[in-house]
Amino acid sequence: TRPDFALRFYPDTLKSTEVLLKGFEKVFTPSTLTGQMRYNYDRSKPVEKKLRYFNTYIFGTPVSKPIAYIIPAGYYQIVELLN
Repeated sequence: TRPDFALRFYPDTLKSTEVLLKGFEKVFTPSTLTGQMRYNYDRSKPVEKKLRYFNTYIFGTPVSKPIAYIIPAGYYQIVELLN
C-alpha cells in the first residue's frame, strides 16, 4: 500500500484524445411568451464538432495516510469484519 494518497485529481492537459460530438445548430428566436430572445436547436442543420476528451488524471497535493483511526465503541462489529 502507498504511504500517501491524493484527495483531488486534475485532468492531464498534455494527454487527450479527440471525440466527435454530433448535434444540431443553435438558433436564436424570440419567445412567444416574453418576446425575449431564446435559443432552440434546428434539427435540419446537423453539426459535428471535435472536442478534447481528458481521460487521464494526475494527483493533486499528496496527503499522508493516518497511523490509526478512532472508531467509536458502538462499531465493534465493523472492526471485527475488517479483521
